[in-house]
Amino acid sequence: MKTAERGASYCDVLRKDSSTADIVHDASWYISHSWSSDFLETIDSIQRFFDSRGYNRYKTIIWLDFFSSCPLQESRSDCFKAAANRIKTTGNMVLVLNSSVEPAVLKRAWCVFELWACHIANAKFHIAMTAETHEELLVSIRDDPRIFRNSVSRLHCEQSEATSISDRAKILEIIKTTTGFAAMDKLILSLFTSWIVKESTHEIAVAESLLPRASLQQSLSLLHMDTGDYASALLLQQQALRAFQQRLGPSLTTFKAMNQLAVIHMKLNNIKEAGELFTDSSNGVIKLGGPDSEVFAFEILLNMAAYFESLAEWPRVEKILEFIYTRHCNLFGIKDERTLGSMARLGLFHRDHGDIGRAESLLLENVELNQKLFGTDSLQAIEAMNSLAHLFVSRDRLRAVQLFTACIKHQKQTFGETHKTTLNSISSLGSLYLDLGMFKDAGEIYVNTFKLLVAEFGVDDLKTIYWFHQLAWCQYRSGNTSEAERMLMESIDRGNRLGHAQETLKAYIFLSEIKVFKNDHQSAARLLEECVSKSNDVLGPTHTFTKKAKVKMELLHEETKQSHHLPIRK
Repeated sequence: MKTAERGASYCDVLRKDSSTADIVHDASWYISHSWSSDFLETIDSIQRFFDSRGYNRYKTIIWLDFFSSCPLQESRSDCFKAAANRIKTTGNMVLVLNSSVEPAVLKRAWCVFELWACHIANAKFHIAMTAETHEELLVSIRDDPRIFRNSVSRLHCEQSEATSISDRAKILEIIKTTTGFAAMDKLILSLFTSWIVKESTHEIAVAESLLPRASLQQSLSLLHMDTGDYASALLLQQQALRAFQQRLGPSLTTFKAMNQLAVIHMKLNNIKEAGELFTDSSNGVIKLGGPDSEVFAFEILLNMAAYFESLAEWPRVEKILEFIYTRHCNLFGIKDERTLGSMARLGLFHRDHGDIGRAESLLLENVELNQKLFGTDSLQAIEAMNSLAHLFVSRDRLRAVQLFTACIKHQKQTFGETHKTTLNSISSLGSLYLDLGMFKDAGEIYVNTFKLLVAEFGVDDLKTIYWFHQLAWCQYRSGNTSEAERMLMESIDRGNRLGHAQETLKAYIFLSEIKVFKNDHQSAARLLEECVSKSNDVLGPTHTFTKKAKVKMELLHEETKQSHHLPIRK
């Protein structure tokens, strides 16, 4: 039967036939899937979803585009509204997941649109998959639930694809002008994170014995840490540690769990509890002895260094870093990669705490050894050279310029001109040029880099927008304040249209600082208020950026009350 020739969907044909009309009813479930998926696997996933929940598959009415829609009935402009209305009417959307590794369904623009419509309609979200995919996913969750979540986080709705170019353009326009791309990515990640937590919690509940349950609790604790839910992470990690202590006693697994619990306490600012746990885990691992215990002891010591750093107990931090470096030298030799890593950490510590002579000695040796062992174009050698360049920024700026220039040359050859590490070094060199008053040199590298990014990624890409802000900063530092203002206002307007939340919020902050510099405190206050409001909506009130923006706003209000004249602020 060719339904297109009849100008009707398959369901419409069945409805019009008196012998089949009674099997077609209004759907209460909307099925979202990728057309690139295997058809039989899609059907199997749907049947398995309803069977596992006790639904009668012969009485459950679904809306599935293969059978329920006919493109000829709707114009392209109406099909988006029709799909959104169907999701709203059904109140339930089931997304068919076709992979446990990288969900290709989220790369399809129509599936992203259906997720958007599900959110707008406040419909219930569900996931269906085959038994094989579900088992693969459970294995991944038991190992580390962050793996699947990270695969979702790497997918961005703005990069989704569609067979129809016009469909893709329309879908992206809808998302951009309503939710925004950044917020949509955050929403999708939130939906899948909630689902992973639910699956993991179920696996913990049905675990047949104590140790497998404890391993799952520890894995889920790590996921909660990644999402900033430290209270949930703490509870799960405490349960896991008790189980390991009960069944394994003073084992390496137990002390690893203890160390992880200490890290969570650090995140919660429970400094006393963290210190006690770090001490207990460190002493326990030392008593165990053996190569595996010693290797893990270094990880505990680094965590303890972070603990003492939070207390500003710098002599203790230095002592730990010195011990790790010395022990690495004795165990592995000076030419081992682990030793070079601890050497770099110690050098950076001395750099940050004013012992420039010791820092220079360590970082110079680190560069030479990395170049000899791994080659001048290796990642290790480039990172070492970059650290040394930063050392000279405040001490010998011309030497720093030489080092950054050499570093950038190697990075371009090794990683390419638009790689993140290359761009970071270019940014550092540009700032250095500005500090030296070499505005022409700074302008050239900022403009050239911006043009490269526009050519490769387009003017609306996040990297390009970031460098547009860098170029505005260059204009500001060079004394072209009005041009910097114009560029930032243009960036804010574009960012609001595209939904590039965080980069746009940064532009608000930067522009407010220029307004303060020009003594236009009223405009600065208005920009900061708008920034805080948008950050609350997009990132949430507890996000670090929101908090910092709010502090800036409150400080400006306070300074304005105290004086009509504000000092110039960078």
